[in-house]
Amino acid sequence: FLKIIHHNNLTYQTRTCQTANSASLTIIGQIELEIKINYITASVITDVATNLITSILLCNDWINSNHVHVFGNQKKLTIPNKHGQLISIPYVEPIEINYPALLVNQITLPSYSQTLVDIACKVNDANDFIFEPYQRHISKFIFIPHTLLNITKHQAKVLLINAQDRQQILSRNT
Repeated sequence: FLKIIHHNNLTYQTRTCQTANSASLTIIGQIELEIKINYITASVITDVATNLITSILLCNDWINSNHVHVFGNQKKLTIPNKHGQLISIPYVEPIEINYPALLVNQITLPSYSQTLVDIACKVNDANDFIFEPYQRHISKFIFIPHTLLNITKHQAKVLLINAQDRQQILSRNT
C-alpha cells in the first residue's frame, strides 16, 4: 500500500501486537500521512504493519482529534471543514466476493491438534487474500481462524484446530 500513496520517510521501529482474534500483527515502524477527505486535509502519524488485512484504518485518536462522526447505518462520515461547517462524506462497503476453498486431500485431525491443510480455490495467484470460514462449516470443536492467504497456482494452506478429545476425519473437497 505504501508504494501507491505519498508519505514521508518510514521511521523503523519493529514491534509485535496481538489482535482481537489472537493473531500476531507485525508493526515495522511509523510514517506521517496526510489524509484528504474531499477537500479537508489532516495529518496523522500511523503505524505500518506488514500483515494487516486492510489497506488503511482510521483509529479513534484520529477520529476524535479531528471531530469526525461515523454513521455506519447511513454509510457516511462527517468532518468539520476549516470554518467548522460539517461536511458529509459517503463511504462504500467493500465488494464482497466469495470463492470456495476446498480441501485438496482427505485429512485426519488428531485430537487436540492444530494442522495446516492444503486447500484449492478458483483464484490463481494472490497475496494477502482474506480467508473467512463458511458459516455452515463452523463447528464448536473444529476451529478455522480467519486469516490472510498467499495463493499460488490455485492452492494455499489453512490452519484447522481440533478441540475434541477424538480425531476428526474431513473428506476431500470439503
